[in-house]
Amino acid sequence: MPAPRAPSLVLVSCLWACTGDAPAPAAPPRPPPEEPARPEEPAPPPLAPAPAPRVDCPDPLPVYAAGAVAREVCPESADAAGLTLLDLGDAYVPFLFRDGAEGEGGAQPYAPLYRALADERLEDVPDDFDAERFLELFGIFPTFRVLLGRLGDAERHACHRAIDGAPLREPIATLPPWEAVEPQEERVRRTRFLRAYLERAAARLGVEELEALDADPEEGVHYRRYLRFGRVVRAVDATQAHLACDALLSGRTARGVFDRRTAAALERWQRMHMIVSNGSLDAETRMLLLEDSREQDFQALLRALRERVADAAGLIEDGSAGRRWRDVLGRPLDAPEFRFDAGQPAAADPAPDLIAPATEAAARALGWTDPEAATASLQRLRESGHERVAVDLGPPPAYHGPEMPQRVEVDRGDVVYDYPYASDGRRLRFEAGRRPIVTLYAGDRALVRWPTTIGGWKPEVSRTGQVGLRYKESFAGPRVMRDLIASPAWLPPPTARADELAHRTPTGWKPRYDLFGPGYRSAYGLVMAMHHRVLPPREEGEAPRFFDEGIRIHGSVSYGSITNGTSHGCHRLTNHLAVRFAGFLLRHRPHVRHGSLRVRYRRRVVTRGGPLTFELRSRGYRYELTPPIPVNVLEGRVKGRVRRPITGFRPLRESLVGEVRAAAAADG
Repeated sequence: MPAPRAPSLVLVSCLWACTGDAPAPAAPPRPPPEEPARPEEPAPPPLAPAPAPRVDCPDPLPVYAAGAVAREVCPESADAAGLTLLDLGDAYVPFLFRDGAEGEGGAQPYAPLYRALADERLEDVPDDFDAERFLELFGIFPTFRVLLGRLGDAERHACHRAIDGAPLREPIATLPPWEAVEPQEERVRRTRFLRAYLERAAARLGVEELEALDADPEEGVHYRRYLRFGRVVRAVDATQAHLACDALLSGRTARGVFDRRTAAALERWQRMHMIVSNGSLDAETRMLLLEDSREQDFQALLRALRERVADAAGLIEDGSAGRRWRDVLGRPLDAPEFRFDAGQPAAADPAPDLIAPATEAAARALGWTDPEAATASLQRLRESGHERVAVDLGPPPAYHGPEMPQRVEVDRGDVVYDYPYASDGRRLRFEAGRRPIVTLYAGDRALVRWPTTIGGWKPEVSRTGQVGLRYKESFAGPRVMRDLIASPAWLPPPTARADELAHRTPTGWKPRYDLFGPGYRSAYGLVMAMHHRVLPPREEGEAPRFFDEGIRIHGSVSYGSITNGTSHGCHRLTNHLAVRFAGFLLRHRPHVRHGSLRVRYRRRVVTRGGPLTFELRSRGYRYELTPPIPVNVLEGRVKGRVRRPITGFRPLRESLVGEVRAAAAADG
């Protein structure tokens, strides 16, 4: 509200002249005597805007609009005022990982580790877990403190701007992370030799730029050969320069050589920007390396904001049900792998994308409209100490509520039961036109439709130590979803090998807690929803029985299996979508917190470094949905000659064991 201004002299004179209280002058006044000129007085400073009126409650929250505080609101009145409360603090965890009111029994065991990883406080990560950064691809988004540090790092951004991007625009084949080093080193040597030769030729011919040699009848051949031969070297060199700007690559790496160290650094950079890759230098990655680094950081800020908006507003509708995703501030925030349609048609009654416009509304309210504005606004917001704010995101859909009629459908897509190897050991290929999908409904409206996995042929070790394959089925038919397990742990079966349960680290052999969990890399990811088959009661009047067949909808970092692979029978989702899914169910379904599921699991394995003993004490944090959510697993389209799943263990010939294990590792 603009501050009131003092009435002008003209208005004061008018007031006097227009009233009958002022006496009329008897004669025209004489002009006043001339006075010496006085120096012009400085204009008064502008008045500060009037503070927003305070509300009558102990802890009012600021309401943000257009990057500033418009007013205040009591937290308990925000919903009635059509406002959404956003947690912007560094101690934020998604709704799924928040403590309950049950004292120690309601404490979430994974929440402290989640906070430490999101805030990149790696010194607070226990020794049993990997202290990693850049985890938004795995479902843990960085805090706004971390993102402000990236946005405001002027030296880092200047480093990126100084790199010549032309080599990254040149067409080259994808460089995988396992490419042999020796041929690359030879390519670097020959490229340097050709450049040195061309520089001498340019000096001899009196030309300043090497490009001028292209027109020379003799040296043009060598120049064009240099361009072709050195194309990969220059692209790798530019990539390494960008990685060095982000302190991901040390100077010990040979320039122009795409070795394992460079590939590992590139994979971390890809994770920082939520790019689904394995460290390959592909065309998509090269184009993203050309983007302005502040723009990349701004998009990371919007992605982090998106997850908090969806969590706070209880939204899940992302446009996937109708395959119509929307951008945020004109920016597509997702890699193509997260907009994968699985070859399935759109749902009959799809919900529109609600998350993207809500995220954009929150960004505009906070003043996060471009990299520069977001940096300044976020800095002011953090200086103000406002960790919780209120914003207007618009009204929720009419069908939202605490007891929404939800159901889940899993379409198994194209199902192939045929054994994947011919009698002569040849790998048989089966094309799946339709990938499996999972759809969440509210009544008949499809809220989301995401690609997922079903079972397939998986390697297994028999009791005699023989390696073979067994078909892992994803059972069709009606089921229910009763239990949600946050931060679940995987208990290895007796057949799990020692090299699967332990790994070598710089400080010696340690258990694979990244695989067991709780954690983003674990077999079940950050959350799992268990499928139960409902059995009739044993006696009349008793409650129905719930039978666990070992099938779950759960999170995963195995992106390859979700878009082009199989599972051991479970239906996988990427971790951030699995967390959204579980949080949405808890927001809109009555439930009971049962807390941590205690277990005493102890295992001794013999590694190359000696015997190793480890134990697990919790299987995760259990929520019970009351009532359970119906799940229907469709039969799908059975392809191939075999019409029913093959049972039993099939030994593999020795020559295929390595190939099968490598494929299983890639499949997750």
